[in-house]
Amino acid sequence: MMQREGETPIYFPRIEKLEMPAITETQIETVALILSAINPSVLKEATPKPQTLYQVNQNPKVVRVDPSVELRQDHRYLLSPLHDGTDASFDKLWAKAKRVKGASGSSALLDLVQRLRDWEIDEEGLSLTRSKQKTLAAEMFPYASRLQYYFFHSAVQRIDRELRIRRVASEVSSPLLGGLLKRFFETPEMQHDIDFPEPVLEEAEMYIASSINLCRVLRSIAHRIRRAKAS
Repeated sequence: MMQREGETPIYFPRIEKLEMPAITETQIETVALILSAINPSVLKEATPKPQTLYQVNQNPKVVRVDPSVELRQDHRYLLSPLHDGTDASFDKLWAKAKRVKGASGSSALLDLVQRLRDWEIDEEGLSLTRSKQKTLAAEMFPYASRLQYYFFHSAVQRIDRELRIRRVASEVSSPLLGGLLKRFFETPEMQHDIDFPEPVLEEAEMYIASSINLCRVLRSIAHRIRRAKAS
């Protein structure tokens, strides 16, 4: 089902034609928070001192989000060539994406995941029009929604694992006396900084980049089908 590209992303950058958009640091950090089940509004909250992501995650007052719900509109945008724009159509597609049949299906999916991540698509997307790349794109097309779900689900799992492993590191504090003296003599300056661990940022960036490249592949196929119908 080939649909117009009329969806609008919320957290992802817009994709013009087949071009690779710039991915900003803010977008990566925002998506990293969502994948951590943390409301990205925390980036705008002032605190007396910088916090690590581990500390934010352990804060009982932090506002939580469901990553799947929060990123729903972005997934609709990325997969727009595969649904008709209605909630029912996308929900059916996303539910199907969660099902992989048997070991052979899982093996084929993981193979395509690696091939897409290894695929060096040029910035303008011109390589998508070459015959070899067309063949690879055609192989990915039946698995597209499953690939998108895999990128999302694996990013959530890996970031959750990273936050659990590093929890102890976030609990290391300065000596009590030094902390008391500092609080007594200094007026805290409100800040907005969150220190993100590199593995979390890398996972979020890979999820965004892989998802965008998958969308570019889908668009290239959609464009070819439209041209074929018009001729």
